[in-house]
Amino acid sequence: MTDLAQFRQALQDLTRQVDELEKIKNDFHRHMLDTEQRNFNLILSKASGVVRAEVDVYERIANKGLADPVLEQ
Repeated sequence: MTDLAQFRQALQDLTRQVDELEKIKNDFHRHMLDTEQRNFNLILSKASGVVRAEVDVYERIANKGLADPVLEQ
């Protein structure tokens, strides 16, 4: 009987350890997802700033017209 009780106890311990590992794994994946989302949002905001600056430059060039001597050089 003690062998069976020890086996059950060992099985319960292993099950608890597996559950703890699953929790650690899930926490890691959640953390990585949050980190990736923050990085993607930062990259997106920087890229949108660059695109907005390009649009501003092209709009200024378009508003100057072709008669501007600076553009003809």
